[in-house]
Amino acid sequence: MHNETSERLMLALEDIAVQGMNIKNLSDWRGGASQDIITNSKSIGTLNFNMKDVSKNYRDLLGLYAELKDQLLDQSSITTSLELENKKLQEEIARLEANNKEMQENRSKEIAQIKDDYSKEIAQI
Repeated sequence: MHNETSERLMLALEDIAVQGMNIKNLSDWRGGASQDIITNSKSIGTLNFNMKDVSKNYRDLLGLYAELKDQLLDQSSITTSLELENKKLQEEIARLEANNKEMQENRSKEIAQIKDDYSKEIAQI
């Protein structure tokens, strides 16, 4: 009976030792998990700070986009105005060239008439 009691006592002590190791391992694991939580919290803080920068940069880009869009609209309006002005000028040039051609034709006719008149006067003399 004494052997049996000693054996049971030894088994109980082994169980206690194993449970003690399990508790130590859990404690170590909990400490590691706590450190991971601290590291993750720092990372979240850094990410939040970076997100503020990203958000600010995004707002800045939206502002620049709006400015560029306005400039593009202004340039488009200016281009349209210039195209209309160019068309008017081309029409005016075409009109002036037609007038010039008509004047040259009339001038040629007048010169021919003057030559003809002088030729007739010379022939009469």
